This record gives sequence, structure tokens and C-alpha cells, in this order.
Amino acid sequence: LSSSSAASDVYKRQVIIPPLPEKSVINRFSPEFIEYRRFELERFLRRVIKHPKLVESVFTKTFLETSRELNRTDVKADDKSSKKKGFFATFSDKVSNMTTTPVEVDEWFTEIKDYLKGLETQLTQFYNKTSSLTRRRREFVQVWQELSLASKDYSLVEADKDATLHKLFEKFSQVTHQVSTIHEETVDHETIHFEFSIKDYIRITSAVREMLTNRDAVLLKLHSSEKNLEQKRQKLEKSNNTKIQAEVAEAEKQRDVMKVTFEETSKECKAEVENFLKTKNKEITAALKELVQTNMNHELKVLDLWKDLLRMIEESA
Repeated sequence: LSSSSAASDVYKRQVIIPPLPEKSVINRFSPEFIEYRRFELERFLRRVIKHPKLVESVFTKTFLETSRELNRTDVKADDKSSKKKGFFATFSDKVSNMTTTPVEVDEWFTEIKDYLKGLETQLTQFYNKTSSLTRRRREFVQVWQELSLASKDYSLVEADKDATLHKLFEKFSQVTHQVSTIHEETVDHETIHFEFSIKDYIRITSAVREMLTNRDAVLLKLHSSEKNLEQKRQKLEKSNNTKIQAEVAEAEKQRDVMKVTFEETSKECKAEVENFLKTKNKEITAALKELVQTNMNHELKVLDLWKDLLRMIEESA
């Protein structure tokens, strides 16, 4: 029993735990944040349900039964529910006790760790740029709205003196208002289906790295058991007695348990990483495709509006 305890909590973490939707103290009632939480919660639940291990967990059932708590905005930090560390809360904690980085024994994991570190950094930079662009485009929407109002005011000035300009700028006001609406709808759509997807993959990449950190904890435990066994064997060479022989036998048993645990952990972690890479390719490609299609549709709608206005201008000449 004591030997198998080496594979308790932290060492059983051989799956990528999908990140829960972020909470916010500021702007938590804003439509944008509410929509973000809703969209991310749906994404989180889809990932949990699709995962063969997570979906079978009793903690998943408990989480689903109490998931409405995620939508509460008045939950206090010392809420009783937070004291009951369930599956996802426990699994999202970092391995704070591991202060030593073990020597990696598998080149595949060395390469994937380097890749994930770079991936998280570049995704974060990319996300920051997309967020900046979103903010500027929302400002642009406001400019179009202001232009629409100014055009409307100008058309009213011409109402009694120049009927042609009155009609043209009245139409121009309508077109610019529609353009602003299309811009706004496009930005909202891109935010949900592209920007949120990039942000999600920053967090899921972090979760993958955390899973590998848990594997490192198992490797560190294996190294420790090997070192302990070596010390016991050296001690046995100096004093060959029954007590020390028993200690060597127990140390060998512990080493063997940790070796099997590490091999199983590595195998499952590798499968998780490979599935992550495959899913990442599929989901980010889909998000990029959605972005391109949205912008193409946006441009076509706006183009039709300008064509309609140009036709009116030419007919009035």
C-alpha cells in the first residue's frame, strides 16, 4: 500500500485538464464577458465529455451537477464550495513542492517541452496583437456611426435648397450606418470564434505543460528511488546483514514500482500530447477559416452597399 501511494494524486495526473472559463472582478456583468464565459464553458464541457477518462470520472458528474455555480458572479473567495477541492480544482494546482528539475531520459519529451514553451510564448504575442486590432476596430465602428449621424445632419441642411444632395447624403447616412453595423457584427464574430480560440489555446497549452511537469515529478521520484537503492546497496557491501538485506529488497521494490509508474505515466502523457497536437491543428485551422470567411462576407456586404450608393449617384447626375 505504501509503495502504491507513490502514484497518488499528483502522480495520477496523466491527462490534460481543460482550463475552466476565466473569472473577472472587473466588467463581469458586461455582455462581452458574459458571452465569453458562456462560449468557453461550452467548449470546456465539450472537451471533458469527449475525453474517455474525464467523462468517466465521478468528479465530472459532480461538476456537471453543480456547473451552475460557474455562472454566479457573487461567489466569495472563502465560499464553502471552494474548500471542497474537486477533480478540476485539484488537478489545476501546480506541483509546488517540486523544486528540482529531473534529468530527462526521453529526447521526445525534451523536444516537445521546448516546442510547447515557444508555442505558448508566440500564441500569447499573437493574441495580444489580435486583441489590439479588435480594440481599434471597435473604435472604427464608433467613427462610422459618428459619420452616419454627421451625414444625416448635413442632408437635413440641404432639404430645402438642394433635393439631390439631400437624398444622396440621406442615403450615404444609411449606408455608413449599415457599414458600422456590419463592422460591429464582424468584430463580435471574430472575437468569439477566433480571438477566444487563440486565448483558449494559450491556456490549454499551459495545461499540457503542467501535465508534463507532473510527469517530471514522477521522474524525480524515480530518480530518488534509484538513488536510495544505490545507497542501500553500498551500505550492504560494507555490512552484509539481514536487516540491510531487507532494506535493499524494499528499496528495489519501491524502485520497480516507480519505474512502472513512470513508464505508464510517460505513455499516457505522450498519447495526450499527440492528441493535443492533432486537435490543435484541426481547431486553429477551423478558427482561421472562419476568420477568412467572415471577412470575405463582410467585404462583399459592404461592397454591395457602396455599389447601390454609386448607382444612385450616377442616376442623379
